[in-house]
Amino acid sequence: MRKINTKKLELKRLDKGGEELLEAEKEVEKTKQALKDKEAEIDTKIAQKLTELRKKLKDKFKVDNTTVPNFGSGANRLTRQDH
Repeated sequence: MRKINTKKLELKRLDKGGEELLEAEKEVEKTKQALKDKEAEIDTKIAQKLTELRKKLKDKFKVDNTTVPNFGSGANRLTRQDH
């Protein structure tokens, strides 16, 4: 009789351990999802900041058709006669 009670108690303990394991797995999945959400948020913020900085640089150093590119001083430029 004692052996049967011990087995029942052991089975109850194992069932409870299984429930705890399932609960822990749910918590892990929730944490993983929260991490993915935070990573996506960070990636979005980085992309927005890069776009903002690119626009700022393009506006600041705007090149148009009327601006002659100056790649150094005029003395270093090659002309047709130098070839």
